[in-house]
Formats: sequence, structure tokens, C-alpha cells
Amino acid sequence: MKDKVIYLSGAITGIPENEAYEWREKTEAIFEQLDLPWLHVFNPVTHFSQLGLDVGLYTDDDIMNLEIYKLRNSDIVFYNCHYPNSLGSMAELAIAYERGIPILAFNENNEKLHPWIKGMCTKIFKSMEDLIAYYIEHYMYNN
Repeated sequence: MKDKVIYLSGAITGIPENEAYEWREKTEAIFEQLDLPWLHVFNPVTHFSQLGLDVGLYTDDDIMNLEIYKLRNSDIVFYNCHYPNSLGSMAELAIAYERGIPILAFNENNEKLHPWIKGMCTKIFKSMEDLIAYYIEHYMYNN
């Protein structure tokens, strides 16, 4: 089976650190339990530390360009709608949408979403668990 990459999109800058980390770590843990060597979850929050690299040695442009590269080479995007005004997240959604990469979103807090966010998202769920169940059923094993 061809390797698949899930890109985790959502606000990072300007929000409480735990809110940027927790949902991503929870998502990674769910997929790690499945123990599928061909499935990779890209977490932009922890990418450098997971490789043992000091993120402080990289410029904002370095980080952005790496994340855009990873996004463009992903098979699907999981988007957390909790902070829908995040400029970085909007750029990620636009890039994924333009490239035809499916975007599955979850909106646990029922945030008011701009019509373009709604339009770019393939499907929006009330919870991350519902999103993951849908992904497993409809995307994970499809080539």
C-alpha cells in the first residue's frame, strides 16, 4: 500500500500552547495505536522536536516553507476550526483546496465559520472522533 500522510492544520500562533498541542497529540496517539507503518501524521507543532532539532535554529520562513512542502505532499488535511481567524490555517486550507487535497474539519465549539472555510472543507464534523471515524471508513484504505 502507498504511504499516506495526514496533515494537522489549525491555529498555533497567538493561542494557549496546550490548545495547539492537545488535539494534535490526541490525533497522533489514535493513529499510532493502529500501528500502520504506511500511515504518517504530520504535526507542525512537534515536527522539529520529534527529529531532535532545535526549532530556534530555523527562521520563520524556513518553517513555513517546510510546512507548505509537507502540506502539498499530504493526502488529506485534518483542520481544527477552534480559531477560524488564524491566517496560517487559512493559507493552509487555500493551498490544500487549490491542490485538490481533501480537507476534513471538526468544529467542536460550533464556531461561526466564514463561507469560504465551509466551501473549502470537504466535510465538517462536530468532533474529532467523528472526523477520524469518517476518515477510516472512507479514505484510509483507498489508494
